[in-house]
Amino acid sequence: MLLYLALFLLAQVVIGEGMWLILRQNLFTIADAALEAQAADLQRLLEPPKDPSMAQLQAEVAAHFSIERSRDYLQIADAAGNIIYRSRYLEEHALPPITLDDVDRPIYENRKLGQQRFRFLSKQLEANGRTYIVRIGHPMREESATLDALRGFLLWATPVALLAASAAGYWLSRRALPKPQNKPAWQVRETDSHDKI
Repeated sequence: MLLYLALFLLAQVVIGEGMWLILRQNLFTIADAALEAQAADLQRLLEPPKDPSMAQLQAEVAAHFSIERSRDYLQIADAAGNIIYRSRYLEEHALPPITLDDVDRPIYENRKLGQQRFRFLSKQLEANGRTYIVRIGHPMREESATLDALRGFLLWATPVALLAASAAGYWLSRRALPKPQNKPAWQVRETDSHDKI
């Protein structure tokens, strides 16, 4: 009986952990797709019909994001690392410097800035013959809340399932096993011999 309970508990833990990891990966995939869409929008913004000076580009990007400034988590730098635009939140919670060589391919990473958790995309963008280093953040509040809710559910559901399985196993074993008889051994043997005839 204890072996059965131990195996059931192990199976519950493996299934629960697997569910949590699969959900976590799917949430990261969704966040990464949102970051890629933001990077594509930014690519279009950085490719105006004419080639602006750096000061004009800074003013245009700042004007574009001034409405969303409190909600965006964006940093744009030129190839030398000079900041063109940095959102207010990233001004208050600076990201570590990154070079053009570091982002030869897109980098996805999880970071905690201040009290918030983020999924960041760091990548190169090419526009009008210029190379930019772009870092875009996606707040993971909802994703973290979903993962925490699943973890909480699993922490109380696993013991409940274990108790239910234990009770069901005990009940089935009591019904399946023959009940002991209060007869002397010679009467049980005599009954058995009659049953064989």
